[in-house]
Amino acid sequence: MPVFKWSELEKEAVDPEHPSATGSIFRGEKIAVARLLFPAATEVKPHARPHEQVHSIVRGKAKYRVGGDEKVVGPGEAVLIRSNTEHSLHVLEEMEVIGFQDVGPAASAKPKGAKGSVFFKWDEMKSDFITPKYSSGQGPTITGERIEVAFMFYPAGTEGKPHSHP
Repeated sequence: MPVFKWSELEKEAVDPEHPSATGSIFRGEKIAVARLLFPAATEVKPHARPHEQVHSIVRGKAKYRVGGDEKVVGPGEAVLIRSNTEHSLHVLEEMEVIGFQDVGPAASAKPKGAKGSVFFKWDEMKSDFITPKYSSGQGPTITGERIEVAFMFYPAGTEGKPHSHP
């Protein structure tokens, strides 16, 4: 399993259309994880992508519009952006985000058209054992069609049993 430190990854522009938004991005075979910084007043115009994304807000605030839902989100909140769903955002305060995006072959597959919540507050979500067969880690989980993101908590001394993921 690759291990990385945010401080050792190069910073890059998030998207050519939004050169002021920068961050470090780790790209795996099936998922990319990014630590992004959006300056205040950054506007991300409405667009849709084939990739499913989860944005977990670390600090700052932004008004997100995902499909027909709109909300101001801040620290401790997360946004699920399903594939091919139009979304936009307006950054109200400089915002740091940990972003997750599927990038594997499934990213080009046609979505199933799932519906449901797009805005979440980590501390208001049910906290379950994430992998009870392998460890005592627990926390809330956001499940999309292609990715699943958990806010995991592990007791001191926790060890995970050897296992693999599809």
